[in-house]
Amino acid sequence: MALRQGKKGSTVRTLLSRVWFYLRRRRFDRELDEELAFHLEEKTHTLEASGLPADKAHTTARRALGGALRARERSGDVWAWQFLDELTQDLRFTLRSLRRAPVLTFSVIGTLALGIGATTAIFSGVNAVFLRPLPFPDADRLVFVWETVGEQDRISVTAPDFLDWHRDQRVFERLAAFTSTTVALTAGSEAERLPARRVSADYFRVLRVRPALGRDFTAADEPFGAPKTLLLSDALWRNRFGADPSVLNRELILNGERHTVIGVLPPNVVLEEEAEQLYLPLALTPAERSQPGNRFLRVIARLAPAVSFEHAQSAMAAIMARLALLRPQSNRDWSARLTDMHDTLVGDLGRPLLVLMAAVALVLLIACANVANLQLVRATSRQREVAIRAALGAGRHRILRQSLVESLVLALLGGGAGVLVGAWSAQLMPWLLPDTEPRFAGSILDVRLLAFAAVVTIATGLLFGSAPAWQLSRPDLRDRLSEGGRGTARPERHRVSGMLVVIEIALALALLIGAGLLMRSFLSLQATEPGVRTEGVLTFRVSLPEARYPESAHVSTFFATVLERIRAVPQVMSAGATSALPLRGSGVNLVAPIDGRPKPEFPMFFYRGVTRGYFRALGIAVVKGRDFSPDDREGRPRVAIINQTAARQYWPNDDPIGARLHPDDAGEPVEVIGVVSDTKHFGLRQEPRPELFIAMSQLPPPFWGWMERSMDLVVRTSGEPAQLAAPTRAVVRALDPALPIYQMMTMEEVVSESLATPRKYVLLMVVFGTIALLLAAIGIYGVMAFIVTRRTHEIGVRVALGASRRDILTFVLGRSLRLSAIGLALGVGAALVLSRSIATFLVGVTATDVLTYGAVSALLLVVALVATYIPAQRALRVDPVRALRTE
Repeated sequence: MALRQGKKGSTVRTLLSRVWFYLRRRRFDRELDEELAFHLEEKTHTLEASGLPADKAHTTARRALGGALRARERSGDVWAWQFLDELTQDLRFTLRSLRRAPVLTFSVIGTLALGIGATTAIFSGVNAVFLRPLPFPDADRLVFVWETVGEQDRISVTAPDFLDWHRDQRVFERLAAFTSTTVALTAGSEAERLPARRVSADYFRVLRVRPALGRDFTAADEPFGAPKTLLLSDALWRNRFGADPSVLNRELILNGERHTVIGVLPPNVVLEEEAEQLYLPLALTPAERSQPGNRFLRVIARLAPAVSFEHAQSAMAAIMARLALLRPQSNRDWSARLTDMHDTLVGDLGRPLLVLMAAVALVLLIACANVANLQLVRATSRQREVAIRAALGAGRHRILRQSLVESLVLALLGGGAGVLVGAWSAQLMPWLLPDTEPRFAGSILDVRLLAFAAVVTIATGLLFGSAPAWQLSRPDLRDRLSEGGRGTARPERHRVSGMLVVIEIALALALLIGAGLLMRSFLSLQATEPGVRTEGVLTFRVSLPEARYPESAHVSTFFATVLERIRAVPQVMSAGATSALPLRGSGVNLVAPIDGRPKPEFPMFFYRGVTRGYFRALGIAVVKGRDFSPDDREGRPRVAIINQTAARQYWPNDDPIGARLHPDDAGEPVEVIGVVSDTKHFGLRQEPRPELFIAMSQLPPPFWGWMERSMDLVVRTSGEPAQLAAPTRAVVRALDPALPIYQMMTMEEVVSESLATPRKYVLLMVVFGTIALLLAAIGIYGVMAFIVTRRTHEIGVRVALGASRRDILTFVLGRSLRLSAIGLALGVGAALVLSRSIATFLVGVTATDVLTYGAVSALLLVVALVATYIPAQRALRVDPVRALRTE
């Protein structure tokens, strides 16, 4: 014990003495310098007394002392940490060195800031989508619950099934349902359409979210006919109500009915919905409770403690098996499926973000190669300086460390600027992601993002600094000191620079080919026919409040009247309405068994209610049978129209005209009277799905709940569609002044809107590709200019010996072409491998498209030749006499 305490005390005394020394280092250094100077002077006098000349005596004395610098360093190490001391010296030397070369320093910092900033910005998206948890406590226990049938494994839930789940399940802590809708908020004489979500009483308890003001929904708010209440989202409360706390208990008129504000939610708790949102009690109507085929609810749940995901999945499947026995007509062969909430919300966002992350990583690597080349050029100009340091006793490791310190300082400066660039650029990520993406709520900068930036910065410094540091740490003293000030680069230095240029070209080519493939795919997507005639069409949406239009007849009469009056407007050629507009992807999937088919069979259709004139207004051709007519009204035999995909899929060898379908529990079957051409309902990328169109005037009661009395009106004109905006608004307002009209745009704008997300990703890829191309061009120019400058003597000799301008041009361009050819070959190989990751995004072009590969390779080769032009012209102007004299 005594020995251990003695060692501990000795360690503490040593530590304190070293700290004391380090604080008094300047005084110690001064005393040591005086001591060494005294011994050097004494030794010099002694040698002079023996007959040596003064200058030789002084040199011999310094050699005899073994180098004052090393003696000084060794004595300092007795008292302090030599590494810390040398690191401080390296930092001071680095800062002085960088100040002497401001152009090069700012070039390096700017290049790194661009690469690190872009990487940090894209990582902010990856961080938000993949790494940042959902803004709910214990979010890993949250799941979505779906119904499944056949190959359809994510189908919304019926109200009867949800109520049975809520009653029978024992595997969830809580279970809740919701459905999205819109409401008309009336203020004075004006009505405004706002997004809303009907939620069951436990919805926010599942998410473990408590209102920031007021109270949550309770079971007393949920029954149909209960006093109407609502909750405000934080964004809606701040933007529309000025963050006024007195909004509590205020009455708002929604859809013509008074609702009391009972609470305001905290910020950043949206779940796949818009930030400005109203929340209403689910309040299932008697019709909704009794419709086993009305699949309009989405269900979320929180797993109970100690219940695994697999156990909950099995338990829900067992409940569905019991419901199949209870309600065989609607539930036979149906089951349930759980999906993780985080993974479900990531959905299709993940892969595009990862592709962008890979692209920006290539840009960063190209930037590192560029900076490494700049550092190699600088290292070449400092060879004599390093040789002198080595001759004076600086070891190889000391030189290596000093070079790496310089690279890390540059990386830190570039990384700091890059974080600022990334933080600014990251503000664009909400523009890139959908409006309903909740994980960008709150601050973009967090610990994970800053840690990523720090790691990338240090890795970048080591990556671009390793080659110059290695070259500088291997000085050839005899050659370097004998070269005078020329600093001529040895062949291996040219090889390293050439290798870095090859890497730049290969990476730039791979990135540009990826961008080119996506660009061609986007152009192909743009040229894809949506299945409708977009020119001359105006669309807008109208939703009728249930309070003023309680019966289906009221709704049918309103839309029929509106359409007749719109058709009477000058220049209007045709008009119709639909429950879901093409390219929007909204609507309802339903199973409609076909008479005479064996069971179980699950013919799944995408359902839409339409009016007479709809197909004509959008230019959708009736390819077989007939269109809806005025005779297809309530009380007459129910009829339907299908699209060509449905006809091919369910009647491959038969005529579908006259077939009878049973759309879930709609009661009376419908007879197919026509087949229309396919439309791209789910976007231009998606293949058409089987669609079922039912005349709006014949819709049974269950369908009204699905449509929620909202219809898109489609108006074709012989003039400019925008000129119809005012007349159509006037028609609607004349019938009901309180109705808001929203989503008014031309059909061409609807098509453009559907291309917004792919357009953004392609734009970013093109930007990254352009940056890569510019960096590669700068790298090629820098290396060729470096070679010409360092081989001026050789070029002069060639000219003196009779070399022509063509020979000199061939000498310079030949090296550039060799490097480019190697880089292009490697780049094509890399592109063939990397392009597989974007194959699923391509439309109308393959991942091995020869035209794209050839065009991009030719472009990069031309850029390489252009970048070589200036150094080549400089080589042609070399004066052989002057070049030889410089030797």
